[in-house]
Amino acid sequence: MSFSNITLYVLNKALKQLQYANISNNQWALGGGTAIQYYYSHRYSKDIDIFFPDLQFLTFVSPRINDVNDDDLIFYSEQTNFIKLNFLQVISTLFFQNKLQI
Repeated sequence: MSFSNITLYVLNKALKQLQYANISNNQWALGGGTAIQYYYSHRYSKDIDIFFPDLQFLTFVSPRINDVNDDDLIFYSEQTNFIKLNFLQVISTLFFQNKLQI
């Protein structure tokens, strides 16, 4: 079980929003490609899917109404019980920097 350096970087950005909203670790869960990468080391995640059992927490982390402004966030999508945060520009930059170092 592990994350790539790229996903860790992006995950830390999402965690910043969760901490700012004062949402504890037992009140959310990772999903989508990020969870697959963690459990199976199968792929790189290009976004962070955060699921909430309590729907009111979604509004606490939504960039639409959250005061945490991250210049690297280029897209987000709100669904019924989860939010997708996409920091694709950061991932692309880090990915190509890592490729150049190989």
